[in-house]
Amino acid sequence: MAAMLNPIPAPGGAGGVTFQKATAEDRYQALALLLTGRWGTQEPVVDHFLTFAGGQDLALDQIWTARQGDRAVAAAMVVPCAGRTGMAFTCPVQDRRHAEVCGQLVDHACAGQDAQRVRLVQALVDPHLTLQAWVFESAGFMPLATLMYMEGRAVPGKGSLDLGPDLQVVAWEDRRREQFAQAILASYEETLDCPKLRGLRHIEDIIDGHMATGRFEAPLWHLVLLEERPAGVMLLNELPQQQALELVYLGLAPACRGRGVGTKLVRHGLTLAARRGCRAVLCAVDAANRPALALYERVGFRTTGRKLALIRCLPPGV
Repeated sequence: MAAMLNPIPAPGGAGGVTFQKATAEDRYQALALLLTGRWGTQEPVVDHFLTFAGGQDLALDQIWTARQGDRAVAAAMVVPCAGRTGMAFTCPVQDRRHAEVCGQLVDHACAGQDAQRVRLVQALVDPHLTLQAWVFESAGFMPLATLMYMEGRAVPGKGSLDLGPDLQVVAWEDRRREQFAQAILASYEETLDCPKLRGLRHIEDIIDGHMATGRFEAPLWHLVLLEERPAGVMLLNELPQQQALELVYLGLAPACRGRGVGTKLVRHGLTLAARRGCRAVLCAVDAANRPALALYERVGFRTTGRKLALIRCLPPGV
């Protein structure tokens, strides 16, 4: 694909670049441009993605293209997710001029979202792809955190979880939703886990988003009660295709920290994974959260990758 010839004028400007949503007829070609940088047909990576998207029930109605004349020069996509969030993607970036076009296209795609469907848009970029990250920052995204992706091997065991005489652990029930909400909010106090996210989302959206990650099963969601008061959670979901459990969220209120509770919970999660025939527990950790990283390393987790996470809040009127 050739580099952009001129700086982009206002959308719809004569001889310039225009932005539009991909139609059903050209969605495949737009996906090819998004995933490979080439507008074309019969791309194996596109076929694989469409199979994956169908299995995950992903909505693909928010693919946008930038066109110069009759030629598509960039593609971006926002995938709406549970909890009124969305994931943004852009095509491979060639150079700074092309990045400017991609940034404006991402901005256009975000502005085109239904505010009732998407309120917070996220993006994940390989840390070494600085120009790709610049695309999202130019589109109004702010860096959130560098995420460390970690994996812990499942550990067979028969023991039950015992956190001490004043602590109790109970599983999810619909009637306990408010208690889980209270515990999650309490865990945000003085948190080192993506602190910039605090206050940006309603707790009901947060819970819905956590439930939609992988496959939710009530017995895998743990609520920690300190003298009958909600004081922490460990939320695990199953990832059947990876034969793993995902540690979606682990958080403790200040009163529970420094007592080894987190370590016991994670070790219990590794045992639960083995009991379910899973090979591992996977998680993503804010690289700045040194206590959490130390905990996972202590129980045998290893780092498997890194991503830069960026976010953009959409105003209610979008």
